[in-house]
Amino acid sequence: MSNQRIPEIKIGKIKKSTRIAVITAIWNQDLTDHMLNQCNLTLADHGIKPTSIRVSGSFELIAAAKA
Repeated sequence: MSNQRIPEIKIGKIKKSTRIAVITAIWNQDLTDHMLNQCNLTLADHGIKPTSIRVSGSFELIAAAKA
């Protein structure tokens, strides 16, 4: 895994009714699992519990995002 610094994302106020889904490909799972975990930790710090969706690869990411 690269030691490249991941940019910080600042989250402002979020309405209670906001729904967030995190779509993750299982292709390159060693990388995507780490990104998913970090994403969930960041969202949890802001009191957000996202829906997690797993897809096979990059082509399915688009279809899942449109659904």
